[in-house]
Amino acid sequence: MQERYLGDSHDFIKYALLRRIHQQCCLDIGLNWYLTCPEELGEAENGDGEKRHHLKGGVWHSWDAELLKSLNFFSDTNQREISKFESSGILPESCVFYGDHVPVEERLNWHKKALEDLNQSDFVFLDPDNGFIVKSATKSRKRKYAIYPEVADYFRSGQTVCSIQFARQCDPIKKANAVRNALSMEAGVPINFPVLRGRVAPNILFVFLPQPQHEATLLSALEDFCHDSGGKAELIF
Repeated sequence: MQERYLGDSHDFIKYALLRRIHQQCCLDIGLNWYLTCPEELGEAENGDGEKRHHLKGGVWHSWDAELLKSLNFFSDTNQREISKFESSGILPESCVFYGDHVPVEERLNWHKKALEDLNQSDFVFLDPDNGFIVKSATKSRKRKYAIYPEVADYFRSGQTVCSIQFARQCDPIKKANAVRNALSMEAGVPINFPVLRGRVAPNILFVFLPQPQHEATLLSALEDFCHDSGGKAELIF
């Protein structure tokens, strides 16, 4: 996550989803921002974060009108600060945030602190820049990815965990299945739970590793979420 992304179209889907999960599943949410700095990554001038067509309304308005109104605040680039989002009330008051920047060195210590800070949350959401780690990631750019053992550690701690995955220039269904299978192997448990697909450009996937006691209510919430999305979200089984 980079602060300049705050409130873009992908963020709308993330926050609408977390609001729905909290409301319908009664789960306390923890959010690990996986925060990165575009200047350190050499990305400050690439214009990412300006996909904000959702602010025009339409189907987005019927999906979550209150959220849409709140995110309009972040259309101003000067307002895109994590601290302002965390105090905005967009996510439930009980939500716990972990905002330490992902380091190049000592990442294990960063991860252990995240586990500790978020250990009271029932549902942990991970928001890396790109998704799950790929073989081509350099040492510096690994900060843009979640690592499979990190995700599995939340599950081993008794929490339901979800991480995003962007599907750029690939078949989103194949990508969803590949990531889900890799996460299943790392966690040592079968994952028969669907991946949520957000139909924006590029597609954003939400890969879940749920605790058994959360599966039924979470699936019901996701089905309702997709139904209300006006075709912007669907489940990949």
